[in-house]
This record gives sequence, C-alpha cells and structure tokens, in this order.
Amino acid sequence: MILDNPFHVLGLLADCGAREKARREARTKAYLRVGQPLVFQDDLYFRGCRRNQATVERALSQLNDARDRVGYGLFWFTEGGVLDGHALPKLRQGNLQGALAAWQRIEDRLPARSFASCLNNLGTLYLLMALSGPGSGGRWPHASKERVAYLGRGLQAKARLVGMLGEAELADFCRTFSDDLVVRDPKAIVTAFGRSFFETIAEAEKYGIDVPAAAIVRILESGGPRTAELTEKLVLEGREVVQRAINTCATAYEHDPSQAAAAGEQLMAATRETLSEFAALVSKTDIRYTSIADQTAEAILDADVTYFNWRSKTGEMSQDALKGSLLLAEYAAEIACGTAIRQRARENVETTRRFVTERERVEAMAGVRKGMGKWLERANEIARKTPIPRQRIAFAELALKRSAGVPTSALDLMEAVRLQGIKAFGPSFPRSEEMVGLGSLVCQILMGCVISAHNDSSVQSERTSAARILQGLPTHFQGVSGTSNRSANTRVHHYVAGSDGAVHPSQFLVSDECFGRLMENVQLSRTTAIATSTSSTASGSGRGCALAALGGIVTLVVLALAVDAGSGPSASSPDAAVRTSPLDFQIPPVAEGRVLSMPEIRWCVREDRRIKRERLVPATSQADVDRFNSRVDNYNSRCSNFRYRAGDLERARREVGGGGR
Repeated sequence: MILDNPFHVLGLLADCGAREKARREARTKAYLRVGQPLVFQDDLYFRGCRRNQATVERALSQLNDARDRVGYGLFWFTEGGVLDGHALPKLRQGNLQGALAAWQRIEDRLPARSFASCLNNLGTLYLLMALSGPGSGGRWPHASKERVAYLGRGLQAKARLVGMLGEAELADFCRTFSDDLVVRDPKAIVTAFGRSFFETIAEAEKYGIDVPAAAIVRILESGGPRTAELTEKLVLEGREVVQRAINTCATAYEHDPSQAAAAGEQLMAATRETLSEFAALVSKTDIRYTSIADQTAEAILDADVTYFNWRSKTGEMSQDALKGSLLLAEYAAEIACGTAIRQRARENVETTRRFVTERERVEAMAGVRKGMGKWLERANEIARKTPIPRQRIAFAELALKRSAGVPTSALDLMEAVRLQGIKAFGPSFPRSEEMVGLGSLVCQILMGCVISAHNDSSVQSERTSAARILQGLPTHFQGVSGTSNRSANTRVHHYVAGSDGAVHPSQFLVSDECFGRLMENVQLSRTTAIATSTSSTASGSGRGCALAALGGIVTLVVLALAVDAGSGPSASSPDAAVRTSPLDFQIPPVAEGRVLSMPEIRWCVREDRRIKRERLVPATSQADVDRFNSRVDNYNSRCSNFRYRAGDLERARREVGGGGR
C-alpha cells in the first residue's frame, strides 16, 4: 500500500491532473520498450518500490477506478497544503529530516482544509520511513523501536485526517485525486481509508513490524467516531478466526479420538494471541468476547476429555500426556467467562493435577516398593517351604539387622520406603495407611516366624532365641495410637507421634490390633520362659492365632506361644463353687461338647476376660506362674469346646460387659 502504491510506482503525486497522468503513462511505456530505467524528473522514489512492466501495468489498472484512487491517494503525497511547497523539494533531494521537520509543525493541530495535504504528507512520510529507512541508501534495524514509533505516528496522522476533518473539507481534499460522485459519500471515503489502513498494517508485518490489536484500536479512536467504527472490522475478523479454529478442532478428532489431544493443543495455540487481542478490542466483559471465549474453552475441554477417556479405555496415560492434558484444562479455566464452563474447567484442572501428582509419587516410590516386594516374596518362601525352626530364626534375625550400605534387611527396606514416602507425600506419610499396613505386615511376618519356630523346636536354645527376638520386636514397632507398655522385667516406652505426624526414626507404626497381639505374645513369652526354667513337669496347651499378610502377598498361619499349664485347679480356687451376684454365674463341669446354660456361659466369658487381664501383669514369683497356669488349665478344661443356643453367647457378653471382675 505504501511502497507498491500505484502513484509511487508511476512517480506521480496523488493529486496530479489527468493530463499529467496520461503523459506519465505514455513515457513509462516508452521507457519500458527501449529498456530505459524508470526514473523521472522531480521523482519521489523510496527504496523498496518495484518498477517493472508488471507493476506498471498493475498500477495503471488500479488508478482507473475512482473508488480505489481514494484509498491510494490518502496513503501517498499531495501538494495542495500551505507547507508542501517548502517540504516536497527537500523530500525530492533526499532530505527526509528537513521535510519531516517542516510538516511536523502541524502534527498536533486540529485538521483544517488549508493543511489537510500537509497532515496527509506527514503521515505518508512517517510510514515510508518505517518501511523503507532513514534515507534512500539506508535501512532501519529489523523491528526497531524507531520503526514501530514511525509506523504508529503515520497511521495516527491518517486517522486524524479522515476522522477529524469536516465532511465538506474531507470531500474537497479527496476530490483532488478522485471523482465527485465518490467523495460526496463520507462513508465511501471511510471505507476506502479503512481498506488501505489495514493493508498498510499487513504490509508492515511483512517487514517485521507487528502492530497489536489494542494499538490499532487506540489509533483509530484517535480520529474520533468516524474512524473508530472501523474497529468493528477487527472484532468480526477476530471472531471469524477463533470460530474457524474451533470448527477445525472439532472435526480433527470426530472419527479418531486419538487425535483429540493434538486438536486441543492446536486450538490453544491458534487462539491464545487472538483472544488476547480480541479482549483488548472489546473488553473481557463484552458479550462478543465472553461468548467466543466460552466456546473456545468448551471445545478445548471436550477435546481433553475425549482424549482422556480414550486413553483410559485403551491403556494407561503417560505422565507427558497427563501434563499436556493439564495445560489444556488450565487454559480453558483461564479463558472461560461463564460460571458453568469455568466451574467445569476448574474441576478438570483439579482432577488432572491429582492424576499428575499421584503419577509422580508412584514413579518416585517405584524403586523402594520393588525392593520391599522382593523381601516379601522371600518371606513367603520362608513361610511356605522352610519348616526348620533355626532357618526361620535366622531369617528373622537377618530381617532385623540394620546395615550401613545397600538396604537388604526388612528394617532397611522399610526405612527406604518411609524416607521416599516423606519426600513424595510429605511428613505425614509414616502415619499413612500404606506405611502402617506395611509395618503391620512385616511385624506379623516376623512374629509368625519366631512363634512357629518356638512352637516347633525341641531345642531349648532355639526356643530361647525365638523368645528373645519376639521380645525385641517392640523396639522396632509401635502401635499407631502410640501407647506405652510394661513388661515383666523392663518398661518399654513407645514414642507418641506429635502433631506434625513425626515418628521415631528407629520404629515403624503398626495397627493397634497388630501391636496388641505382639505385646500379648511378648508377655506370654516371658511367662513361659519363667515357667520352663523352674518347672520340669509343666504340660503345654495353647490358643490358636492366625496372622494374614496384607495385600494377598504373604499368608502365614502360626500358633501363639504356649502357656505352660499346672496340674489343675486347686480345691481352694475362688471359683470352685457358684458365686452369688446380681447375675447368675455357674462353673461348667469338666467336659467337651456340652451345651452350656446361660450361667455357665457367663462364667466362661468372665473367666476369659480375667485371664486376658492377668496375662498382662508381670509374674514376680514361681507361685504367680503356677497360679496363672492352673487357672488357664481350669478354663480350658471347661470352656475350650462347648455348644450353646443361638444368641446366648452374645447375650452373655453383653450382660458381663466390662465389669466381670
């Protein structure tokens, strides 16, 4: 529009007469026939103008239309202004700065007919300096600030001329290079100006000068309402660009959901800058923006969800795919304006972030979980295929042995899981369901190994080693509630987790049920050790204890340590006769398989609870051990195997409650 302006190609001023235009046409054709350079007297030539047979023919054709001449004339030089006679000679001599200084004197003045040509020439010179360079032999640096500034000032001068000059004065000025029938319609002039205005911006983009939409709006608004209405063209074009991108996105994966993610990414790339410029044109509260922004957000979310669902059906999404999905959801949430679509986008963001975070945590934990899994497989082999007590004892001892190098023992591997879990999930991980479950599983496995070794071995040293290992387990494990426990000879203190969820570095949390079973067996092992060291006539009887490993990896079935029994109840036992109380209690006879009455069932329930409480009290003498063993034998002979009517046992437990003392 500037460098290839037809007036520029022909070397004419825009307001030249018809006779001069005809002479130039004839001379130009003659020069072309003989191959003479197209250089004319008093020429205005700027670097970048292409003069050849094709451009000359096109220029002559373009100037034949009166409406086209309005647009071309408003973007080339004229000579009807008060300062033009002084500035144009300087321009022909190559003195751009001299001509610029002359025309700049009217730059800030309100446009009037006497200097309308001067303002037009000032704008044209600014545009040529932006595109061509500071002189005929020079070039501006690519996209320099000076070029951008000159382009903006040139466009603004044109907008002020067309927008602020009176309708009659504007018609008089345009009549100098067009027909009267055209210039009598102010809208025709504005339309022609708008077409040339936007063509100039497109030409500037080819030279590396990008004009933001917001800047274009400011320039057009500087000319007042007459030129400000041209901003609607930008609005329509912006909507069309976005709508085309939305339609392309929807059709790209219509028959192939595997392409949905790529389609969403292309839509995001195509609309990010366009929507930003569109918002600058009409503001983000304008319904024209909010409607197209919501359509874009919804199209991106649809593509994202389609791809996510497709990947869920065909296989697990990769971490890179999840992060790409998160970018789409975040962009949709960013541009969404409507409440419903914004809420949907935010929900997608939160969901995808959880997936991304969980995948990162899973990947971070993969190594330590694999090492722990190998140890559990080995534990399963020991449980199923190793009946020799000393080998089970050796396995338990190795599992509890700390190493300074590569983690190999159960405690080392659990510590690796705990540390990696804290890094991935935060300081509360030691109290998490996963870590407590793992601790409970390992504790039960080790407890099962040493208990079964103790029960199966006939060698006193092996039984002693098994009891020692069992009694040491509370130094490595603690109940999740962090309780303290008293043993026969020593007090074992268990760390109580603080409000920050921290756990003592030498211990691992287990479920309270698991820890209670551990402490019960620890107490039994101490009682049994005293009994076997002082009484060689004790006989054994026991109660079953089944331990099932979590996750279905390992299943161990073991027996609790036997409680050495005495010869039977003494004649002076306080339960030798029926007690009188608000509830009727009656001692069952020694027998198995009997149907017990309610008073007999109550007695068994109460006696069972008493034995459990006494079991936790440390034995201080052989007499205490004998009394306890006698009571156990008495209970087993009467209550270990009996029948009852439906509901009687539950009723007895409710009636005895916690007060069976």
